Amino acid sequence: MADISRKTAQQIVDTVKEICGHNINFINSIGISGSPEEVRPYARLAERITRLILREQELNAAWQNRNEKKNFLIQSLINGNPADPDYLFRLMDDFRLDPHTPKRIAVIHVLTGNSSNYISTMEPKIRHLCAQIPGCLSCCRYPDDFILLADARAMDSRLEQLRTFAGSENENIHIGVGRSVDIWQADDSFSTAHMALNSLRGTEDSLALFDDLTLDILLGSISADIRREYLAKTITDLTPDDLSLLDLYFSQDCSLSKTAEKLFLHKNTLQYRLNHIHQKCGLDPRAFRDAVVLYLAVQLNAGKE
Repeated sequence: MADISRKTAQQIVDTVKEICGHNINFINSIGISGSPEEVRPYARLAERITRLILREQELNAAWQNRNEKKNFLIQSLINGNPADPDYLFRLMDDFRLDPHTPKRIAVIHVLTGNSSNYISTMEPKIRHLCAQIPGCLSCCRYPDDFILLADARAMDSRLEQLRTFAGSENENIHIGVGRSVDIWQADDSFSTAHMALNSLRGTEDSLALFDDLTLDILLGSISADIRREYLAKTITDLTPDDLSLLDLYFSQDCSLSKTAEKLFLHKNTLQYRLNHIHQKCGLDPRAFRDAVVLYLAVQLNAGKE
């Protein structure tokens, strides 16, 4: 029998003692106090329990080792410039991941404010979801992201399943799906998946595909410094209520009547509030060019870190 750790030996002793009620000792072999005839059946039971526990530990160790390899593969690809491509090729072969077909990365982001308990309950759900996408690999990127890697064709064929899953958990998660890339450009798919995630802020949607983005691509490529400078020149003097009003106004296609109806305001009151915004920032939301500048500012502000 293989060497057994003190912790495992104690687990075996406690389990057998609970069943048979006899004192147990475990040095190099299992000993049970009592008459031989009485304890012999328990000795056989102890042997079976020992083998089951050891087998379970072997399986857990094998699963953990395989899980670590999968995590290493995904993390190496999304971080870019892997140090040992030959080893990654061997891992791809182990996981039956074809290195010659386009891939997509999907990022499932657990929304801020959800407890760590929710993140742990998500893992079996993610594994089940991944099992529905042929050849999909997944890993957790703590503290709040799950990453899925699969053939682009396979992921595309399961987009509705991803959308349904996102909808069923829409108060807790967002899903961003990156562009289709060569496997050695998985870091690009990962970054564009995050652009897709950012486009969901302030919307009622829970899944976004990078391929469907337009203006969001431009907004997502703006550096933090440029973002801060743009916001400082446009909406720095506006209050959160002003920004909320503008966001609703733009969502209603700059319609005064629809916006006033949504806010249960008279149109003249809405006009007054828009005039006040104009006075504070120098940009008129009712003028096309100024509205474009303000719309970009509102979107950048919603997506800031």
